[in-house]
Amino acid sequence: MTKKTISAGNAVWNSGKDGYHFSKMQKEHCDREIICAMEQDIKQQYPGIRTSDAFRKAVNEFEYLTDQSEGHGRCQRVRKRLNNETQSADSIVGILTT
Repeated sequence: MTKKTISAGNAVWNSGKDGYHFSKMQKEHCDREIICAMEQDIKQQYPGIRTSDAFRKAVNEFEYLTDQSEGHGRCQRVRKRLNNETQSADSIVGILTT
């Protein structure tokens, strides 16, 4: 699997901009309006997508952005766990090869 290289600065900046607009939308519109508008945007971005898939994606993105805005993001925890698992696997390989 090839890793995509995304600069930390771009990831933070783009996520922050999206989070800002999501926060503003939540103050201005109800959840249903936001999800339906997100579904429409997804259908425009991916013209061949089925409506049910676009709706599912919109709901997933809405839930993710809600979690992020409430401080329940998972990437920091997952990265820490992955790094610990990699270190554990590396140490096991080291033991087995010595």
